[in-house]
Amino acid sequence: MFQIIHLSDLHLGYSDKESAAVKAITSHILGSFPASTVVLITGDLVQHGSKEEYAEVRLTVLEPLRSKFTVLTCPGNHDYSDNVFGSSLSKESIESYLESSEDGPFPHEHVVDGERTVLIGLDSADPDDRAGFMRGYIGCRQMASMSSILAKHGDKLSVVYFHHHPFIWRWTMVMFGRASVLKAAATGCADIILFGHRHWSQEIRDRSGIPLILSSGKSTKPRLFKKNLSFRVLEVDDGRLIRVRTEEVTL
Repeated sequence: MFQIIHLSDLHLGYSDKESAAVKAITSHILGSFPASTVVLITGDLVQHGSKEEYAEVRLTVLEPLRSKFTVLTCPGNHDYSDNVFGSSLSKESIESYLESSEDGPFPHEHVVDGERTVLIGLDSADPDDRAGFMRGYIGCRQMASMSSILAKHGDKLSVVYFHHHPFIWRWTMVMFGRASVLKAAATGCADIILFGHRHWSQEIRDRSGIPLILSSGKSTKPRLFKKNLSFRVLEVDDGRLIRVRTEEVTL
């Protein structure tokens, strides 16, 4: 059995609370999970896209976790932006993300679990196709590549992950082209979709032709009426999802 940890929306640089929370999460994961674990972070690692924030991300999150685990990320709008709202592209921020994350080009394909599970990362803040950015957009090139990867690994458990939320009906949030993305994933028989962006934890089953859709809350903020931090853990055995559970982290 192996496990997939789903983190999202760390927003390092927003306040000291995020820095303390990230240190607590990183320490907990290092001390509680085996080396076979995969850590997925679905975007908004930082708040302002600055070099200083990316240096902190590398020092406090990415490098410690990489010393033991496979760590995969995809970019959020804040990772590619240089303002507090994450609403404009910054070439320097894009370059800093790509240098820090060591992921890409997207789609990012990673086979784990003894060749029984494939993880497919998409860039929903795609700087090559700026139809959405803050709202998110996955263009035809990425969708075609995702479809090819899914077809190639049709016998495996397939997990697709990106940052933006495809179901929020707010003009500042709802993903452009979301129906096309979900249709392509369903046609390719994707088993699980993971994302963040809205800071809203949801578990959705059998929607849009996808068996399981998981939205992460902001990992560096306790859930409503909770004192501890938390994140989801997907337990996989022999290419099958066995269980989805919540792991709590004491601050």
